[in-house]
Amino acid sequence: MKKKNPFAALIVIGIIMVGFSIYSYQNNKNFGENSVQTDGEIFYVFERVHDDDSDINSKNNNIRSVEYDINLQISFYTPDSVKHEFSTKEVDKSGTYTEGQKVTVSYDPKNPDKARMGSFDNVKYPWIMIISGAGSSLLGLILLIFRKKKA
Repeated sequence: MKKKNPFAALIVIGIIMVGFSIYSYQNNKNFGENSVQTDGEIFYVFERVHDDDSDINSKNNNIRSVEYDINLQISFYTPDSVKHEFSTKEVDKSGTYTEGQKVTVSYDPKNPDKARMGSFDNVKYPWIMIISGAGSSLLGLILLIFRKKKA
């Protein structure tokens, strides 16, 4: 019976990460290139705080894991004076949001209901995932080669 190699899984996971990241990057890049920016207004802010008592640090009992969910509903007008609304959870968690606050909205002029908050001039997240995935695959490949040399 042939032994399964755990390093092969590292290679596969890395390849999946790279593939998903490239797809995500292209999708965001295409949206950014084809989108139009306008001013929008937040008309509803929903914030939920998760204070998980079960996640208390064992060394210091007064440190807890606190997680915030922020959901914004934003409205904006297209040049033909049609009002569009959308909801987003993709927000800067360190920011504070209030109803009536003006924000930048990027939207697809062919489909204004496909809108996002903010601009898409600088997309770094997929690059981090591409580098991590490539590193994972490379590490798996190196460990696989050294394991075969030992055997």
